Amino acid sequence: MLTSVDGGASWAEPDAAQFETAGGSALRSGAAAVVFDGSEFLLFTRGIWASADGLAWSQTERRLPPSTHQTRQLRGFPEEGVLVLSGEAQRENEDRPVGNFVALSEDGGETWIEGTGYDSQCSHPIQHRGDIEMMGDTVLVGATALCRSTDRAATWEVVEAPSSTQDLYRTEDAFYLVGRGDSQLYRSEDGLTWTASGDMGVSPGRATYGDGVHVVYGTADGAQVFAYSDDGETFERAAFETDLEPTGARDITFGWAPSSACD
Repeated sequence: MLTSVDGGASWAEPDAAQFETAGGSALRSGAAAVVFDGSEFLLFTRGIWASADGLAWSQTERRLPPSTHQTRQLRGFPEEGVLVLSGEAQRENEDRPVGNFVALSEDGGETWIEGTGYDSQCSHPIQHRGDIEMMGDTVLVGATALCRSTDRAATWEVVEAPSSTQDLYRTEDAFYLVGRGDSQLYRSEDGLTWTASGDMGVSPGRATYGDGVHVVYGTADGAQVFAYSDDGETFERAAFETDLEPTGARDITFGWAPSSACD
């Protein structure tokens, strides 16, 4: 795990000794995730760990939902004060059948809500493609299929999606879905009815939105490409040069860095 306190200009590992447990280091886990829920940073690995600054960590008594053998994705939504976990049960038992599931927490992982009607295809295989997004009380989970809840994961429905999901993001008033296998972007105000928004002009990987700008990362002409748009309809390629080969991205997000880091 790496932490930056200067906007990404430099990175460092927190003191590894604080993660030692009777079973070994909590950092040596095949499934881990870090999230910010609006009040603290949370590390989901062997148990749930909490930190106020990303440097000093302590183990909590909180637990993952039963039979979470793999944490496939974890998203924090600070505005809503919510965590949404996509997990996978790999051994059938009395808690749940084998497959993917979603759980929501409103108290930093103290308790979890698992609603009815969820389809495991909505988060399979979300660790490679797909995403979770939330606006108000509406939650979307998309991968092979697309699931929607309008009551904070109490009930779910599978909705007709324009494409399987490569990525999801939201603006102030709408959800956006990045289709898999094409360069099309789709828009929905409620997560139920979708319309084509614009052609991104690149083979998409991941997308995000911030400060009034839509940004997508993908490949074109054998190179890594970022494209951007002010309205989500017309995209331009950003000036970005690198000698690196095209590579996949698991996630991108909008943030800032000090000017010294960009020299």
